[in-house]
Formats: sequence, C-alpha cells, structure tokens
Amino acid sequence: MSLSTRQHNAIALLVFCALLVFFRLNSAPLQPMETLLAFKADLILQFNGFFDLAPYFSGYGNTQFAMPPMGIWLAALSMKVLGNLPLHLRLPSVFCSAASLVLLYQIARRLTGYLPALIAPVLLASTLAWNMLARQAGGDIPAVMFTLLSLWVLITLGELKPQSSRLKDISRRVGLIALYGISITGSLLSGLYAGAIAIVMFGVMIPYLGRKNSVGASVGLIAGVTIAGLWYNHVYLNIGGLFTKVILIQGIAQTFVSTLLAQPFIVFAVIAPILIIIVNRKSTSKQKYRSVEYALIAWFILAIVTGGLTYSEFFPESSSIVLIVPAAILLAIRAYELTGGSYQNVRLMWVMVMSMGIALFCSFSSGAQGALAGIFHPGGNLFGSLLPLLIILVVMAVGFILPQKRLYQITARLTLWIGIVVPILLILRIVVMNISKQEISKETKSEAATFYKEVSEDKKQVLLCEHGKIWQEH
Repeated sequence: MSLSTRQHNAIALLVFCALLVFFRLNSAPLQPMETLLAFKADLILQFNGFFDLAPYFSGYGNTQFAMPPMGIWLAALSMKVLGNLPLHLRLPSVFCSAASLVLLYQIARRLTGYLPALIAPVLLASTLAWNMLARQAGGDIPAVMFTLLSLWVLITLGELKPQSSRLKDISRRVGLIALYGISITGSLLSGLYAGAIAIVMFGVMIPYLGRKNSVGASVGLIAGVTIAGLWYNHVYLNIGGLFTKVILIQGIAQTFVSTLLAQPFIVFAVIAPILIIIVNRKSTSKQKYRSVEYALIAWFILAIVTGGLTYSEFFPESSSIVLIVPAAILLAIRAYELTGGSYQNVRLMWVMVMSMGIALFCSFSSGAQGALAGIFHPGGNLFGSLLPLLIILVVMAVGFILPQKRLYQITARLTLWIGIVVPILLILRIVVMNISKQEISKETKSEAATFYKEVSEDKKQVLLCEHGKIWQEH
C-alpha cells in the first residue's frame, strides 16, 4: 500500500524532530543524576543485582522512597548490548523520545486537523526541558512514553470494529490489552506519578471504550498494577509516604511558569478545558473523542498538582515539566484550533496571542524575565518596575477597543503566522543550543568511557552494608 503525500510529510517531520537530540549526544558531560544511574546500572551488570535492594535506593536519605527501576534497567541493558560510552547510556531516552513524538502525533490527529497535528511533535521536540532530558539517561522520558502509549492503546481499542473473522478480532483485542498492561507496568516502574495519571485516564475513558472494551482494558490495568506492585513490594516501598506530602502552591506556580518558559505555545492550554467543555455542551451530536479530551484535561491538571508535590531540592523541576508538556501541547493545539476559527472568541484569541508573545519573549530573553518578575517584586524604582505592566495592559486593551470585525482580520493573520513562525523559532533555538554544547576534553571522555569498569568488590560491599543498615532500621 502506497503512502499519501500527507503521510510522507508527517514521517519526514517526525524523523527530523527525533534526530534533533543527536547533536553532540556523546560529547556532552555526564550529569550528576546520570553518574548515579550509571553506577547503579553497573552494580546490576557486574553482580547480577536485578533483585538486589541496593541499586534502587533513592539516595536521598528517605527510606520510604525507592528509585523507579526502569531508567536503571534500560541503562543496564544498553550498556550490556552496546557499550559504555555516554552515547550508549543515553540511547534509551532518545528512542523513548522518538516513540513519544510518534504517539503524540497519532493522538493529535484524532483531536485536530492535519496541520495542527503536525505542530504537536514539533512543539514537544522544541521544549527546552524535553530536549534536555531526552539527551540524558534516566526514567523521565520513558515514563511519559509509557503514559502516552497507555492513552493511545485505549483510543485504538475504542476504534476497533468487528472483523469477519472472530479469531482475528479476538487476537487484536488481546494484543492491545496485553500492550495496555505493559504500558501501565512501564509507567509505574518509570515514575509513580506518571503511572497514577495513566490509571486515572482509564477511568475517564470508560464511556468512550464501552462495556466490552472496558472489561478487557481493566484486565490489562489490573495485571499492570499487580506486576509493578510486586516489584515495589520487593523493595519495601511505603506508598503511604507519597500521599502524606503537602501540595505547595508555590511549587505549582513555579512549575507552571517554568513549563510556560520551556514551551510558550502551551499558554493556550490554560483556556482549553473551558473551551472544550463549552463546545461539548453546545454540540448536539455525540463527539467521538470527547472522553479523550477529558482524559487529557485530567492528565494536565494532575501533572501540575504533582509539580507541587515534588517541588523540593531533591527533584529536578524539569522532571515535572516533561510530565506536563505532552498533555498541555495537545490541549493547546485543540484550543488554538477552536479559538482561531471562531468570530465570537476573537477577543479571547487576541489575549491569548499576546500572552504567548510575552511568554515567547521571556523564554528567549532573561532580561525580559527579570522585567516581568519586577512587576511582582518591585525594587527601588517603582515606575521602572510598573512600566512593563503598563505596556502589557495597553496591548491587551487594544483587543477590546478595536471593532470586532477589524480585530478578527488582524487576529486571523496572527493566528496563521504563530502556527508557523513560533515552532520554527523554537526548533532553531534547540538546534543552536545542541550544536553549541561545549565538547568535553579527551581525558573526560576517556574517563566516562571507563567509568563503569571502576566499581570494585569493596565498593559493592560498602554500599550493601550502608543500605542494609537503612533497611534494617526501616
């Protein structure tokens, strides 16, 4: 079967976005978390410690939290099959990033038109935090990939039509249910919060799936949770400690602002839940993918809340951002499509376009970030601190002063341009950042290549002794 021009364009774009992370992938220095991950993966390989407790201890002095093992397992597998270079350590994140781009596009094309769906993987690949973590070893990108996979499987399961051959129909459903169970297990073993989001989305998707598919998917869900639960029970994880954490409003706000600076386009996601609910209520026809939109809203809200839970010196903020961004992008392009073609929402579209412009400017300029922060924390010069706020208010007021017809003409042009110019600018920024990475010296590269061979039996015994004491105290 030959591919259409649109399919060729989509494949070419996805390949281009996937290859962005390969610039200087091997020469970038190992980050602290990568070094820790490499050490734990080396323990597994040298001493067959897949079921040993020591490699999975979080290292933060918290005996209630075990490090999700998926990142360690993928690193160990890559090291065993490919080698010990930083490139080999990072390849699992790279491949999971590529798979996430494909899954995001597959979900987006069911919610929006062809062109907005093409924007989705470009926006994900051009997100600062995503690009950074996709170029590092770890479990954050696999966690998002498995979560996207769980949603895609549910969508595909609901789209299945009865086949003429009963055996073929049963085999397809069983295959998808098994894949759903794998996605749930993978998300839980990559990150507990990602797994929790995947489970919640199943509940939202039940009306879309129907009775028969819901029963089948619940079997996969139970199997996936059971397998992951058996593992965490092995490492004595006390999940009660995860639910006793306090949600910090400051953490939620900081995480959202950082996400906005990492990907300004998702400012449209702020109004997406309201627009989707209004459109669905006004629509007399039954929208096929309505539950998918609600599942994405649940993902978006829960991911932001987890930003308040994980806000601390021990958890990188970028980990929360990459969990938010996929759902935020899908909601943003849906809101972009709804507001862009609506005459009634033209003033709202003006506000959102200007807000995105401000976020884009701040994302590229640290000086603009400082000026905007000065509005909330004014210094000695009160007028200088309030001047940016005055400019923003004047620009926003233009949208309410101009006649609606004239404003619609201006906004329609702006909407068309931002769908093209903004993704291109963000991609160019990623390319420049990746190319301009400073290459490490030959000595450092040699040290990274031989790092995994330096773990001695004495180090292993010391580590086991230290963690043994911790587990005994627990």
